[in-house]
Amino acid sequence: VFSRQTGMAEFLLIHIDNSFQVRQLISYDDGDKKAVTLPAEQLKSAISVKKQVVLLLPASWVYLTHTNLASRSSDILEKSIPFHIEDELANDVEDNDYAWKVLSDHRQSVAVISKEKRHQINDFIKKQQLSVTAIYSEAMFCPALENHLTLWQDTDQVILRFGLKAPMATSVQQAPHLIRAFGQPCQHMLTNHPDDWGSDKYETVKKLTLAECCDHLLFGNEVNLNRADYEDNHDKTTASNWRKPLWTAAVLLLSWLFVTLYQ
Repeated sequence: VFSRQTGMAEFLLIHIDNSFQVRQLISYDDGDKKAVTLPAEQLKSAISVKKQVVLLLPASWVYLTHTNLASRSSDILEKSIPFHIEDELANDVEDNDYAWKVLSDHRQSVAVISKEKRHQINDFIKKQQLSVTAIYSEAMFCPALENHLTLWQDTDQVILRFGLKAPMATSVQQAPHLIRAFGQPCQHMLTNHPDDWGSDKYETVKKLTLAECCDHLLFGNEVNLNRADYEDNHDKTTASNWRKPLWTAAVLLLSWLFVTLYQ
């Protein structure tokens, strides 16, 4: 989404929770490579001076996966990806919006969100009068590195990435169980709390900074849910759903009148 070829920029990352409340504000300066957290109540003033606004969504709203389709064609991927992962989804294919990032000639990173949730996000954006450049799952915040376990703890939440596999968000209590289950191949660790999560079973344990996570998210290969061709058809669909029973009622009424008059 973002390219350093266009020059350095400032970013405002708005991290929201399941209730659309601002969980965290992060200001990131690509020129100075500095990231700072801001109080949530400073949202309005922070927006006015930032050029690029990025939205971070709860991990539970977005399903992350990979596909192995031998194509780079947007048209082919648009039609193929939903049905390629149909068995992985908890709802109908038609009820979701899909976004992807082409990783190679035969592999794609995919992000899926329900159309209803995407509509709610769009309402939030309009209500806050935001001009949003990108939308990501919070689970993408950690860098993905070969043979590395990356762990970011934010109060009671932990984001985990095991090598290049899809990330996951969990609780502080559940994280050790997931690390034991999936972390065996990882030889190195990156974390913002090395004293709490570090272990001598890793060859290296290094500090992960807020700025490094911001840089990875904005300039890495993560899937942006804010597609340029996105259309919020919720209102049209709702109107259409209301029209169908009205038309049915009208047809039944006319049929009844016809039968009554000509009996």
